[in-house]
Amino acid sequence: MDKSLRDKLLLEKIVSQILAIQQFSENIDFCTFEQNEMIQKAIYMSFIIIGESANRLSEETTEKYPDTPWPTIVAFRNIIAHDYFGLDHSIAWDSIKIDIPLLFAQINKILGK
Repeated sequence: MDKSLRDKLLLEKIVSQILAIQQFSENIDFCTFEQNEMIQKAIYMSFIIIGESANRLSEETTEKYPDTPWPTIVAFRNIIAHDYFGLDHSIAWDSIKIDIPLLFAQINKILGK
């Protein structure tokens, strides 16, 4: 598969997972998130998919868009996947409320939307 097409599909996958996180966290507060394991697992899986997709992007794409924090996205995926039991839910909540909307705008800009 062509690199640019693969990257476009990966970026679209990131957008779909961002939308999933927004849907899963809609109309809940931190307390609900912290106490609801099902919501946590759904959101954390979306974060893992986002990080995995970012990790698979070509070097050309990640270098072309250095304002997007690719290494941080991948690192967060690794924390969730490998240190799940030590994960601080407040960090994830902050990411949901602050980082995810910013990432959504960045990826849509890359995709020309």
